[in-house]
This record gives sequence, C-alpha cells and structure tokens, in this order.
Amino acid sequence: MKCHVVWKRLCVVIAVLLPVVTATGCLRNLLLWPILLVSGGPKVDAEYDGLEDQRVAVVCISSLSTYGPDSTTDVLAREIQSILAKRVDDIKFVDRQAIHKWTDTHEWNQDDYRKLGREVGADMVLAIELTSYSLHAGQTLYQGKADINVSVFDMTNRGKKVYQQDISDYRFPAHSPTPTIGLPQPQFERMFIQTLAREIGNLFHDYELPTRFARDGTF
Repeated sequence: MKCHVVWKRLCVVIAVLLPVVTATGCLRNLLLWPILLVSGGPKVDAEYDGLEDQRVAVVCISSLSTYGPDSTTDVLAREIQSILAKRVDDIKFVDRQAIHKWTDTHEWNQDDYRKLGREVGADMVLAIELTSYSLHAGQTLYQGKADINVSVFDMTNRGKKVYQQDISDYRFPAHSPTPTIGLPQPQFERMFIQTLAREIGNLFHDYELPTRFARDGTF
C-alpha cells in the first residue's frame, strides 16, 4: 500500500476516534499508532545470534521416522534455511545434498549431529527435532500441531551445545481449527510448515512483533 494511502486512512481513523479516546484518556496510545505503522511495530531480539558469519548445517529429523530425515523434515529444513539466508547477516550453509549424502550412508542416532557437523565441514549445526507432528483436529478439521526441540552445536568449540529451546504444543491455526472442505491437505501442510519454519527462524534473528501472530489468521 502506498504511503499516502496509509496516512489518509490513518487520518480518517484518528478523526473518528479522537473525541472518544480524549474523553477516556487513551490519547497517548492513539498517538503512538503512526510510529508503529511507520516503524513496522515493536522489535523482538534474537534469542541466539551466533549464526552470523558462520557456515551452518541445518539438520531436521523426526522421532516419528526412526530418528532420520523424511520428506516433511526436509521441507521444514529448507524453509528454515531460506528464512535465515534472508535475515541473518553473512550466514552460509552446508549444501543440502552433502547433508543428504551423509544421512543416507550413516545409521542415524541422537549423537550424530556433532559427527555430521565435523564431516561436512560445518562451523555450526542447527538441529531441529520433531517429537510430535499432526495435521488434524478431527476428521473434518485441520489444525497442525507439533512439539520441536531446537539445538545449536558449535563445531569450532568441540561440538559444544551452545543453545537449546523447546517449542511445545505449537498449533496452526493457533486457536480455531479450520474445515477441511475446499482445502487440500498438501496445501494446508505447506502453510503449516511455513509458519513453523518462521517460528523457529525467529529464534535466530530480530523480528517485528506483529509477525509473531501470523498463525492466528483465518483462511
């Protein structure tokens, strides 16, 4: 939306609400709106910013697939990598084909993040583990649900785990399941994975607070 349209609409809103908010003492909050619109809203700092200027291996596995990559986890890893490439300064990535080759030729277990990191030449390993994952809240309703463990291993420091975060009971849509009618499951799952990737990506870069609530929207 062009800037002059935004300001025109803002002036209309203020003109309508100004008498009310002045009487109720809310003028201060109203006058903050233009600042939020221009700046994009309050900023939230990254929980961990150590991925900047590092060569990162993004590895996603699922306990539901015997501790190994599958199509869902691979799509999630790619989405996360795409987000970080845009939002984290000077980040570089281990080629995904190199990661696939390694996982295809090794039996996977929970201790392999460090071994993989060493053998593919990563500075950092970003490890995402799905411990639960579902798409339905009933036979006729979609609601994506997931539990995720996120860890970062610093391969330049003997594979030390330098960050860990658990995301429990993540849901999309956050509050109200959406009917399955007219919405193919692959399309819904794609949207769910994209919002889940943003949730994980937000741990590693600054972001505007309003984007945190994108999963509350309706279809």
